[in-house]
Amino acid sequence: MRHLVALGLGLFVMVAACGGSDAPAPQALPRVAASSPQPRPPTQPPTPSPREQVVSVVRHYYAAANRLPDDMDPHSLASLFTAACPCRAQVQAVRRAAARGEHYIDHAHLNALRPTIESSRRAVVFVDLAAASGGLRRADGTVVTSAPPARHVRRVFHLVKISDRWLIDQIDAVG
Repeated sequence: MRHLVALGLGLFVMVAACGGSDAPAPQALPRVAASSPQPRPPTQPPTPSPREQVVSVVRHYYAAANRLPDDMDPHSLASLFTAACPCRAQVQAVRRAAARGEHYIDHAHLNALRPTIESSRRAVVFVDLAAASGGLRRADGTVVTSAPPARHVRRVFHLVKISDRWLIDQIDAVG
């Protein structure tokens, strides 16, 4: 009960201090001149450099490959290759496996990517990756093919720029 009385007295003192009859009359604040805010030009994200662009394509390739255990849709891979790329065989292999109810279980971890821009339309990306054990499995889990894990798998991606878009034109295995 004492706490309620003290609380009531405290509130009364605060209210009285905020606007009792002895308080001076409120005064108007001076007007602030209205200023129209300067419109800011829209900020465009910086355009990635050619090196960043080709590295992005290679990262997208491995992201698409790493999704195959869950989604055997070959379209994301196919969209990264030129029409003449021998790598298109991967797209056909994914389609055939999916039609049989099989799925890939491969997973790659990128250790290093080193891009080299050879010209305004040609680039090479050296890739060092770690591959988990992989292969192809049937829907019931039966092993169709298998591959052991490997620490430093090396690939060289050859890319070409077609209509302002970098595409994979060839992938070579290194040693």
